[in-house]
Amino acid sequence: MNVRDAKEKCPQLVLVNGEDLTRYREMSYKVTELLEEFSPVVERLGFDENFVDLTEMVEKRLQQLQSDELSAVTVSGHVYNNQSINLLDVLHIRLLVGSQIAAEMREAMYNQLGLTGCAGVASNKLLAKLVSGVFKPNQQTVLLP
Repeated sequence: MNVRDAKEKCPQLVLVNGEDLTRYREMSYKVTELLEEFSPVVERLGFDENFVDLTEMVEKRLQQLQSDELSAVTVSGHVYNNQSINLLDVLHIRLLVGSQIAAEMREAMYNQLGLTGCAGVASNKLLAKLVSGVFKPNQQTVLLP
């Protein structure tokens, strides 16, 4: 519960060593705004987590690639459990492209805001969250189907 809500429910509340989270909150919104420059579908989770739906961006990038360029698509970051990548599997290719976009987002976050962060790339947000912290700090992980 945030402090404002807690004080409203319990006016006699005394905070000991309480923190002013104003700057943290402001930076959190800057991160979300930056991510929204990449994709309009960003869902905040607390102060320091965002889910970004890259589906549309991945599809656009795939349309721009020539068929002979698909074999050159590589993963950015780690592949969970060192699974083998199958470039004949369209789901694998989509996740690899997603990993490249995630790396670009993380690079922009560092260059523009001076922040590092982890990322998980998977077929849904729950799986992405579960693998995002496997290679901390400041790395990313792809979970293949």
